[in-house]
Amino acid sequence: MPKKDATVYIIDVSPISAIGLRENLSYFSKEKPVIGSLVYAPIRKQEVLSVVTNIKSPTEHKSELRSASFSIKKGDFSNWYQIADQRIFSAVEKISQIHCSSVGSVMNNLIPNFVFEDPETFTFTPQKEPLVEGISV
Repeated sequence: MPKKDATVYIIDVSPISAIGLRENLSYFSKEKPVIGSLVYAPIRKQEVLSVVTNIKSPTEHKSELRSASFSIKKGDFSNWYQIADQRIFSAVEKISQIHCSSVGSVMNNLIPNFVFEDPETFTFTPQKEPLVEGISV
């Protein structure tokens, strides 16, 4: 019988909302979605659309987990939707820091609602070439 992969990750998410939480919520997950992708996170008996802000290995953060004043729930992030590339997500993070807001709140204001209403039908295609000649990112 093949050995089952028992890799677990700590996934930090920020709920997508107009008035978002400033701090991220953390979950254990066997899946490893891409940073900046959309997932449905369990919050108070609901599945809330959220953006993945960080992925950590629990083995590297054992002391933080033991000293935490809260418990980390399990989350099923097998369905995740990439809606932006790393450059766009980096810009969203910087905007959230400048305006003292959450990443989810900034994404809620910058990305059209139809993407959040049905993220399964939205297809992201990364740009290989700059949109404007002479400008490199």
